Amino acid sequence: LFLKAGDHFAVTSVYIALLPAVLAFNYYFVRLAPAFDASILELRRAMEEDTYDVLAERSSSVYRLVTRSLSRSAAVGAVIAFFVTWFLTAHSPASVPLVAAIAAASWLAMMLTLFCYKLDYIGQSGPAQGFSAIYLVGCMAAFVLLPLGPAPFVALIAFDVVLAAIALRATLAHWRSPEYSLFWRYAMAL
Repeated sequence: LFLKAGDHFAVTSVYIALLPAVLAFNYYFVRLAPAFDASILELRRAMEEDTYDVLAERSSSVYRLVTRSLSRSAAVGAVIAFFVTWFLTAHSPASVPLVAAIAAASWLAMMLTLFCYKLDYIGQSGPAQGFSAIYLVGCMAAFVLLPLGPAPFVALIAFDVVLAAIALRATLAHWRSPEYSLFWRYAMAL
C-alpha cells in the first residue's frame, strides 16, 4: 500500500480503520491471555499430578477458554470497527468505503493472527506459518493487481473469510484435546 500509494496515501483514514484491530489485538493480550496462560499451567500441573478425571476437566476448561477468548476478541474488534465506521458516516462520509473495507480486512487479519498464534502455541508451527504465508501472498496480490482504494481490501475480505475459516477449524481441532498436543510438544522438546 505504501509503495503503490506514494504521495496519495490516506494516512488518517488508514490509521482510523486499523485502530479497531489494534485495540482488539491488545485487548486479547492484555485482558484475555493471562487467564489463558494460567489455564495452561493448571493443565500441565494436572498432566503431572492429577487423575484422568481432573485432567479431562482441565482440558475442557482450556478449550472453553480458547473459544471464549477468540470470540471476545472478535466481538471487541467488530464492535469497535462498527462504531468507527458509523462515526465516520456523519463526520467524513467520503472516507467511509475505504475505512469500512480496511477495518473489516484488518479485523479478519487480526483474527487470523490469533488463530496462528494459538496454533503455534500448541505446537503446530507449520500450519501457522503456512496460513501466514498464504495471507502474505494474498496481500501482495491484492495490492499489486488491484487499483488503490477499497478494492484491494474488499478482495482481502473475501480471501480472508475463507482463510480464517480454515484456520479457525484447524485451531479448534488442535485445542479440542490440548492435553495430547501439549504432551507431545513437551515430549518432543526433551
